[in-house]
Amino acid sequence: MNLNHHTDTALDAILFAGNASTSKAAASAKYKEALAYLQTNGYMTAVQRQYYTLFTTKKLAGIGKLQIEKGKTQRVVTNWGIDWTGVYKK
Repeated sequence: MNLNHHTDTALDAILFAGNASTSKAAASAKYKEALAYLQTNGYMTAVQRQYYTLFTTKKLAGIGKLQIEKGKTQRVVTNWGIDWTGVYKK
């Protein structure tokens, strides 16, 4: 995982434990724990390598719901970036 700069030592501890695991099962468990931690805390990571990685949280709403012309909705991720115009905090 290549996260943007952050100061969350709890997240670092989980990721480092996953990297240091001696078995695939232990590493998998730590990475699942890290993913749950990221989703719970609403982290977002960098856009790189021609694909988008986005973490969100249930504290946000309206993602992909903004109506545009003729009742269509805007795609959440496009070639021009992420559409944040319809996102709001619950």
